[in-house]
Amino acid sequence: MLLPDTMLRRRAYGSEVIGAALVAAARGVPWTRIAAQIGVPFETVRGWLRRFARRADLVRAWLLGLLDALADDPRLPSGQEGPLAGALSVLGELHAQMPSRWPLVASLPPWQLAARLSRGGPLSPAWPPGAINASSPVT
Repeated sequence: MLLPDTMLRRRAYGSEVIGAALVAAARGVPWTRIAAQIGVPFETVRGWLRRFARRADLVRAWLLGLLDALADDPRLPSGQEGPLAGALSVLGELHAQMPSRWPLVASLPPWQLAARLSRGGPLSPAWPPGAINASSPVT
C-alpha cells in the first residue's frame, strides 16, 4: 500500500501528530497527558515514545549526517539534555538550514520533511534501511 508522505510506516497517525507527541515528551510532559491532549490512545503514545527513545541516538546521528550532506554551511545545534531532545534539535536545525539550498523545502513542516527524508521509517521496526544496490542485486 502506498502512503502519503505525511505518514510514517506502520503508524495510523500522521507525522505531525507523532511529532507533537515527541516534542511534548522532550519538554517533560507525561505520556498520559500527551495522549489526552492530542486525542490518541494512551498505549499508542507510550509505544511511540518507547520506540523513539530506544533509537533517539541513532536518529540523531542519521539527522546529523543529513545536515552535513544537505546544508551548504551546516551549523550544529546546541547541546540538548537527553537523547530525545537532542534528536529533535537536530531536526529543527535541518529544517531551518535546508531552504538555503532547496527553497521548496521551506514550505514543508519539520515532521513532513523528516517523513520524506526517512521514507517514513524512524518508528518502523527495520530502520535505518540498509543500502540497496538496484544495479547489482546479487553481492
